[in-house]
Amino acid sequence: MENLCRIPGFFLKPQAAGRKRFVRRPGVIKSGLHGVLVVAPALLRFADLELDLRRYELRRGARVLKLERIPMDLLVFLVEERGRLVRREEIVERIWGKDVSLDTENAVNTAIRKVRRVLKDDPTFPHLIETVAGKGYRFIAPVTTDNEFVSAEAPPTTVQKPRKSNGFRLIPVAGALGATLLIGVGIWSWRHSRSFSPTISSLAVLPLQNLSGDPSQEYFSEGLTDELLTDLAKLPGLRVISRTSAMHYKGTNKPLPQIAQELKVDAIVEGTVARTESRVRIRVQLIEARTDHHLWAEAYERDMRDVLGLQREVALAISHQINLELTPQQKTRFARSPSRNFEAYAAYLKGRYEWNKRTEESLNQSIRYFEEAIAKDPSYALAHEGLAETYAVMNTYEVLPPEEAYPKAKAEALRALELDDGLGEAHAILAGVRMIDRDWQGAEVEHLRALELSPSSVTAHQWYGEYLLNIGRFNQGLGELQRAEELDPASPLASGLLGLALYEARKYDEAIQQLHKAIEMEPRFAWSHCWLGLAYEQKGMRREAVQEFQKAVDLSGGSPSFTAYLGYAYGLSGDRSQAIKIAAKLEILAQSKMPYVSPLCLALLYTGLDNKERTLYWVEKAYVAHDFLLPWAKVEPSLDSLRSAPQFKNLILQMRFP
Repeated sequence: MENLCRIPGFFLKPQAAGRKRFVRRPGVIKSGLHGVLVVAPALLRFADLELDLRRYELRRGARVLKLERIPMDLLVFLVEERGRLVRREEIVERIWGKDVSLDTENAVNTAIRKVRRVLKDDPTFPHLIETVAGKGYRFIAPVTTDNEFVSAEAPPTTVQKPRKSNGFRLIPVAGALGATLLIGVGIWSWRHSRSFSPTISSLAVLPLQNLSGDPSQEYFSEGLTDELLTDLAKLPGLRVISRTSAMHYKGTNKPLPQIAQELKVDAIVEGTVARTESRVRIRVQLIEARTDHHLWAEAYERDMRDVLGLQREVALAISHQINLELTPQQKTRFARSPSRNFEAYAAYLKGRYEWNKRTEESLNQSIRYFEEAIAKDPSYALAHEGLAETYAVMNTYEVLPPEEAYPKAKAEALRALELDDGLGEAHAILAGVRMIDRDWQGAEVEHLRALELSPSSVTAHQWYGEYLLNIGRFNQGLGELQRAEELDPASPLASGLLGLALYEARKYDEAIQQLHKAIEMEPRFAWSHCWLGLAYEQKGMRREAVQEFQKAVDLSGGSPSFTAYLGYAYGLSGDRSQAIKIAAKLEILAQSKMPYVSPLCLALLYTGLDNKERTLYWVEKAYVAHDFLLPWAKVEPSLDSLRSAPQFKNLILQMRFP
């Protein structure tokens, strides 16, 4: 039995009472009480190589390649587990055992280096063995096998002749062993069958790992991740976790099944990007999350100028693997390249990279990149959409006044849709602008079109949810924002907006509970503290409200809007001098328009001071300016004291709420 140690693909595993059992992945078959029968394909072919398990040889054509025992054992292990991430701890246990005392880090590195040298596999652009930094290795090449199998059977114990007195006979075992061999072959075939296709109704795209070694290329790998995720979000019948939540796992060492459980998804898409000056290699794989079972993998190596639209090709391949039926129109959209100009494409990816930082400086920088992309390719619909999306939030971030931001957002969204009507995000942006323009019916049409085109777009669900809340359809609005939170479970914005919705629906206790959850998720997100302050205020918890508004001011670096909320809380709590001081400061800022001061926030501040004349003055200003907060006027609890005023009633009528 000890001779079986020399058969590649087998190792001894101690059993109780000194017995030893041979274990081999993928199949282990017990044969009675006397031993183990193990089956495995005898010849494995990949690239221009053959791995012969009968002879324990690696060949390239007729030539036998020299490979020491440990690197050879490692190669056999990786090929056996092809497509699966093999962690370094598994390699150490398989090759050296659990109780090894040598420097396993260097030992594994040395063995991998020797294998790669013999295979002629470049670690930067691997075509056989992929390194997953900090985790382990994965054999990524397709493998074919012959129809023969290697088998090993433990020698049976000595069989004594039965005693004539008891009448028993020895039962033949040949038939049982033959049946066992067939079962083993069946198990191996089942585990390695590419026809294995579990139901996939939800997935997450983990950030593609930048293997270039150059941090300045991070925009490229993140940009490809974003574009792939956006394209997958368009697929019908598939829930795709948003970028914000997926980015929490960038560089993590968490096992994929754990990530999947936390995100509540059936599958994970992960991969790598290796870029040189002229070429790029992208490796993407689809993994069933619950079992860590590899379902599909593909490597794409292109000249940099041929990489345009590659993420759509990948998204289409994934849709095929999970058996999604696409309409002819959807197939046409996926086949369409977003741009014909690589310089425009690179500028667009840089714009998206800056956009995701969401600071005043980065938003201005993203505008410059999107404009650069459009200058190089005026027909680049995605660049127009990116520009529209940036202008659409410039007022919210107090960077531009609404009269400057929204017309630009509308013009760019319309241009994007003129070039490509299938851009769901552009419809969502246009819906938001139409709401600001009080075209409520037109806004809902655009919202529904956005959700039809991009059913997993968090932005589309969030903005439609806010629209529904503004017009008083609370249950529907809550449903949309709950859906957004499901798609973006690690996002403080998604969690906080759900808390805001509960506040607007006058469910203050539930709102406080939800906003505490959002703050626990990200204590530095200022809007969650602001919304919690509003909920506390409605509960009469005025000291707590002041504390939350002060946190929002501090975290935002002195935002005028949050400062106005703080003044409102000071006024209601009886500290009128502080409230008046804040009001005077903000009135001066409002005249300069830089930074932008929301007139509705100033109106709210004066409700805290019980100054109805100045409150209605600033409400009128908000109406004329198309302030981004004004659509909330119909349902905002903090404005309830104004509802009997004729001027306020007239303003609500002028807003033409449906």
